[in-house]
Amino acid sequence: MRTVKIFWIFCLLVASLVVNSCTSHVSQDVQETVGVRIPVLKANEIYVFKNNDLIAYDVITKRETSFLDRNNQYFYYFFDGDSDFYTAGDSDELGFVVYSITKKEITEIKKMHDNEYIFPLARDANSFLYFFAQGTTSDVMNYREKGIMDENVIVVYDGFTWRELKNTRVDRHNILTGKLIGKQLYYSVANPLDADSQIDLYCVDISNDMAQPQLVRENLLSDLLLSYKGQLLLEEKEGNIRYGDHVFPCLTSDFCWVVESKGLFLSVMQDGTLKVFDIETGDVVDNVPSFLSFRVKDEKLIVYCDGEMKEY
Repeated sequence: MRTVKIFWIFCLLVASLVVNSCTSHVSQDVQETVGVRIPVLKANEIYVFKNNDLIAYDVITKRETSFLDRNNQYFYYFFDGDSDFYTAGDSDELGFVVYSITKKEITEIKKMHDNEYIFPLARDANSFLYFFAQGTTSDVMNYREKGIMDENVIVVYDGFTWRELKNTRVDRHNILTGKLIGKQLYYSVANPLDADSQIDLYCVDISNDMAQPQLVRENLLSDLLLSYKGQLLLEEKEGNIRYGDHVFPCLTSDFCWVVESKGLFLSVMQDGTLKVFDIETGDVVDNVPSFLSFRVKDEKLIVYCDGEMKEY
């Protein structure tokens, strides 16, 4: 069984959850935020998300034009390409923020306290956004040494208010990934005390804040959760996702996506090439080298590459 990605375990530091909301516009000048410098855009540039970084991308030259001047532990986290919402923070210093990032503007939605962090989990088609966050701990060094968090809890943001799904709070376990299908939120949970880092799948009704999560499946191969046409897609064989009779490659949950509005399965290969599949037929639609990022807007899939932009 594939071990839980060390990347996630390292990034999830101990914190407490606060659900007070605030919104403010961020200047287009260089913005300092706990060691990060937000790129300044020129006339032909837009913001693009790349490998947990926020970069400036020139739509004329089709090139990345700026690199973040940050310490090594500041990262951005995003939903599956069709949302403007991101979270960002420092794995050591924390200070996480929820941002709305369009092509040209950055808006601060919520600023966490200095000892808090928050990550994207899942979202629905109506732009109601769902995050997960970690609860409190009294000993940061205990977490860093053992990878154990005192509590995790799932939090819902509907565009106006923040609320907890109270019974999703787990003790000394790590919430990893999620996928929303209708009103059912499927999410993976790992036990860091387990030598094999066992991952289990749970489901909870998001329409009821007091709903009790149900155990769906134990001992998943990985934390990869995708969906298409109401069907949850899991890794059934290491490195492979199946839909119907078709099998698609997938390195990790960070490098494969389903774009349901286009009926496409996207997967990044080890050489950085993006393979685009028709999920209904299994056919390869395109091979896109030097992949940087993608965005889904107005029913269009836009793929950003080094030297090329493609639209589907």
